[in-house]
Amino acid sequence: MYRHPTVIPLLLHSVMFALSLTGFAAAQTAADERDVQDAETIVVTGTKGSDTLRETITDFVAEVGDPPSANYGYARWNRNLCVSVASLPEDPAQYIVNRISEVAEGLGLGAREAGCAPNITVVFTNDGAKLASRLVETSPRAFRPYGGVGGTTQGLHALNEFATSAEPVRWWLLTMPVDRAGMVAVRLQDNSDQGAYPTIQGSNSRISHSVRDDLWGAYVIVDVSKVRQFNWTQIADYLAMVVLVQIDPAATPAGFDSILNLFDTTTPAAGLTEWDKSYLHAVYEMAQYRLPRTQKSELVSRMLRAQDAAADGE
Repeated sequence: MYRHPTVIPLLLHSVMFALSLTGFAAAQTAADERDVQDAETIVVTGTKGSDTLRETITDFVAEVGDPPSANYGYARWNRNLCVSVASLPEDPAQYIVNRISEVAEGLGLGAREAGCAPNITVVFTNDGAKLASRLVETSPRAFRPYGGVGGTTQGLHALNEFATSAEPVRWWLLTMPVDRAGMVAVRLQDNSDQGAYPTIQGSNSRISHSVRDDLWGAYVIVDVSKVRQFNWTQIADYLAMVVLVQIDPAATPAGFDSILNLFDTTTPAAGLTEWDKSYLHAVYEMAQYRLPRTQKSELVSRMLRAQDAAADGE
């Protein structure tokens, strides 16, 4: 039996509740009163169906996408979600849970029952780097439960970046290659039958294969001291973006109208933009068994059609 990793949520909860959040709720109340509707947005240039717009979308997909495996391409959730937010007062924590779940529902995902074991864990702390480095040091296997098998994580270098990053938000995603029957398609290090290899159901062709990459877990640490100036809608939508698809933490999407620029612009988006939504829907609507290069092309085409449709609606 292949076990879904549950060590890190327990460890995170044991550490994070010991951290103080003095003054955070008051600061957020003030931030909520700020009129984010006045924020200017960055406009992507290009006319409907133009080569310029296609090139811009291609650049965005290449910039933000972060699939851990060159073999299987872009991962997404194919199971119901259970979101946990900790070290926040009840109201904002519930708001974030509800907002992530709402965005996920719009992509065709469901939610697990109350009291479920979380597969998305978001932790707010006064010192993100300290918490992340402590967790990686004391429980490294929780972040890489199967080592580097099958591209199930981004690897040791990325884990070190997660532990030492100075960014306001850091995230770590777990993925799992599965076949067309939904069965694990790689031999895992914690497999009790070390002599057994999985039997993959499905066949390959020149444009598709029988294995896809599924998201299995997401762990996020938010540094409270670096997000005080933003409101809950902005924070929740940013979190939704980084847990529902694989976003490269090193991406610099300046020049694109995206919530991913939240911490890098003086005029941040009020929430998920049409650009962000079109990317999310493209990932969740694409043919996931296609080869990675074909997946990327399909993402671009789907985003282009969404932008054209939005232009027609203006």
